[in-house]
Amino acid sequence: LSSIELPDTITLIETSSFNGSEELKEVHYAGAQTQSASISIGTNNGPVSSATWYYSDGSSTEGFGPTRGACGTNATWELVDGVFTVTGTGNMTDYTYDSGTPWEARKSSIAEVIIENGITSVGSYTFSNCINMKAVTFPSTLKTIGSRAFEYAEISQVSFPNGLERIEDGAFIYTSLTSVTIPDSVTYLGNHAFADISELKTVTLSTSITEIPFGLFVFDRSLESVHIPNGVTTIRQNAFSFCNVLSSIELPDTITLIETSSFNGSEKLKEVHYAGTPAQSIGISVGTNNGPLSSATWYYSDGSSTEGFGPTSGTCGTNATWELVDGVFTVTGTGNMTDYTYDSGTPWEARKSSIAEVIIENGITSVGSYTFSNCINMKAVTFPSTLKTIGSRAFEYAEISQVSFPNGLERIEDGAFIYTSLTSVTIPDSVTYLGNHAFADISELKTVTLSTSITEIPFGLFVFDRSLESVHIPNGVTTIRQNAFSFCNVLSSIELPDTITLIETSSFNGSEELKEVHYAGTQEQADAISIGTNNGPLSAATWFCKPDISKMNVLKLPADLTRIEPNAFEGVSCEAVIIPEKCTSIGSKAFANCHNLIYIVIPSSTDVANDVFDGCPENLRIDRE
Repeated sequence: LSSIELPDTITLIETSSFNGSEELKEVHYAGAQTQSASISIGTNNGPVSSATWYYSDGSSTEGFGPTRGACGTNATWELVDGVFTVTGTGNMTDYTYDSGTPWEARKSSIAEVIIENGITSVGSYTFSNCINMKAVTFPSTLKTIGSRAFEYAEISQVSFPNGLERIEDGAFIYTSLTSVTIPDSVTYLGNHAFADISELKTVTLSTSITEIPFGLFVFDRSLESVHIPNGVTTIRQNAFSFCNVLSSIELPDTITLIETSSFNGSEKLKEVHYAGTPAQSIGISVGTNNGPLSSATWYYSDGSSTEGFGPTSGTCGTNATWELVDGVFTVTGTGNMTDYTYDSGTPWEARKSSIAEVIIENGITSVGSYTFSNCINMKAVTFPSTLKTIGSRAFEYAEISQVSFPNGLERIEDGAFIYTSLTSVTIPDSVTYLGNHAFADISELKTVTLSTSITEIPFGLFVFDRSLESVHIPNGVTTIRQNAFSFCNVLSSIELPDTITLIETSSFNGSEELKEVHYAGTQEQADAISIGTNNGPLSAATWFCKPDISKMNVLKLPADLTRIEPNAFEGVSCEAVIIPEKCTSIGSKAFANCHNLIYIVIPSSTDVANDVFDGCPENLRIDRE
């Protein structure tokens, strides 16, 4: 798109209307230049704003919009030859993403910003999306830089004045800064203030801050090392997440809390230099999902060091203790382990990345919630015969591929094995309860054997299990809840009991390879099942139902029959056969060439020769009961 003609009736061009149309060079406007002043142009419209505008009076301008005006109660701005100058006193106006600025249409023309003495704040969003801005000069009177004030600006260097006090949320997010020195006058840094700056290598923080805010340096992929100044007590979530080359960090002895995921994804972090002693470090609470920090080598002020951070033994229940030695985590004692939460973490949270194997000894009756969540290097677990319950998300993200559940286990709670690496699951018949998402999003899970004691398939039980091929739902199950088998990409067949009465909305949504449903009841019973919306794969599959033998020609056999000899009923004209419970074997070709035979029930204990049904119809249904 290189040119556009606009009528003089245009009053509003909304945000991003022309975003990305970089070849737009000419705008032919049907009104006079004075009329164009009434057009409101939203943010992110660089191509239309920087194009040459041609007006009905024969005049033209390079770019659209005013080149000077007010930007605060006592502040004015002017744009000349790419230099944007702010003069006056007091605060600049705070703008928003939706409101834009008076110079919104000129932002792509701004190459340099000069803010003169007297100005005390840079307003929110003032220079957001000034993608050609290369330099900025701040006044000595500056106190505050507003939210996203320089978002996406191309500045690589900046000099903050002494006296600056606040840098608000996202003030320099997505810029091109290579180094940052924050003066000691700064007492407040906003969330994401310096986030996602790909070239940022070095940082000097103010000694007046008391916390590192949420996402301050997240995705700063060139940041190599950081010194956290004395006085800082807290590092908030995602503060240093995905800093790909961050290799070392210096922590003061004032640190008491490092929140969840503060260092998630910063896998190159190998050294933590802590200004306190090992005894002092015990007072640091480290949240979940901080593997790189926890597994790094910690160096202490007394000259000692440890491979990894945190205790290696302790209590984990009223009568239960734990110990981690050479990667093996052992739980001993009696009764329940403690239930933890995502936010609380566990006493061994900082050691989770060091856990390779878990052994829970006899006497323990429950694995607590979140106990081994995010143990990404765990390859094996041994459960005791005394185990009754596995708590919510107990093994979330663990790398275990096999597990053996003890007979006597009764409950597997919500998300207990979500995101693991299990390839097969056999749930003992002692289990009466399965929680929502208990085995969800397990990409390698191929085979499942369910407990015969459950009465429903819970919400999202196997959702996103992309390798699951077939499933047998045991007799007694009445309900399949929402998303139970959604997006099981290779699930091709399923066996349903005749106890099923309800299949909820989206239970099989996205499982497009489902082609066969083997139902233990009759077609009449199948028609009575309530099936919710968004179950297209299930509804479109071929259903194989049990024939209604009351309407069939049935070969009647004596109840005390114990053996059927070879060729005994070859060629017999019948449609159905019920083999008696006492029958132990069926000989070769016993029902060969029974051309009308379409249904037979055989006890599960009966031995059947390989060629018993030679020459019978291909649609013969054989039920082993």
